[in-house]
Amino acid sequence: MPQPPKGTGSETPTHNTVTEEIRIGYYGKKPYKIILDNISEDTRLILGDLGHFGRYGIAIAREAPGASVSLYELLREGEAGESRAKEAAKYIANAGIDNVKVVTCISALPFVDGSFDFVYSFEIENFADYVPVFKELLRVLRPGGRILIGVPNYYNPFHTLRKYLLKRKGLVPENGYEKSFRHSELRTLFKDNGISSVTIKGVAPIHSLMRLSRVSKYKKLLQFIKWWSLMRFIDITFINFIDFLTKGFISDKLGFEIIAAGTKPQKQNTGD
Repeated sequence: MPQPPKGTGSETPTHNTVTEEIRIGYYGKKPYKIILDNISEDTRLILGDLGHFGRYGIAIAREAPGASVSLYELLREGEAGESRAKEAAKYIANAGIDNVKVVTCISALPFVDGSFDFVYSFEIENFADYVPVFKELLRVLRPGGRILIGVPNYYNPFHTLRKYLLKRKGLVPENGYEKSFRHSELRTLFKDNGISSVTIKGVAPIHSLMRLSRVSKYKKLLQFIKWWSLMRFIDITFINFIDFLTKGFISDKLGFEIIAAGTKPQKQNTGD
């Protein structure tokens, strides 16, 4: 399988202004590796990745030419996704790959049932009624296929505090509505849709610390200390070490993002 590309230390995908290549930032490396652990060289996969201009899909398609990759975004009514789709198409063209296609749509994916071996999404938190979105992702997944859902973690103290401060200021998160999930809520979502065996991994427990500085009254102080470099140091030397000793306990319980994985049963029971 392809290996995760080297990170740049950025919280968001970055691009080289000379080659116009998109790269996976430091905190994207762990989710990317989780994706790689769930696919093979010839997987038909669909990724909800346009919010980050297709960073994971482009990396997979370039390093696993036998894979068939679709990048999608399920838009809310009145939301425009053309600009993100155009940006992703530009990066795809510059990468010189032909096994990726881009789709934006409202409510339903334009694919027949069971079209994919693997589904990955980190956008259901932006829908107040997220259950139909999950069901739509399951619909295009073949029986026996793998589904991964990445969402903000309710138990991450920095992100939950940041959302509280935004609310106090009358502001909303960057993507509008956003739900943070408890681990139990994710397990219930999977179980209610016929998937009883679910694993949940967490990543980046201190990722939101720098983002917290943008809404804190101590903004200038936090920026002066250069939290980003400090976070990377703590994450590499301390968090990773504790995770190693505890088999991922800190990240899995307190990570900024939690990623639930399950297998669609051969005979689907949606619980309806």
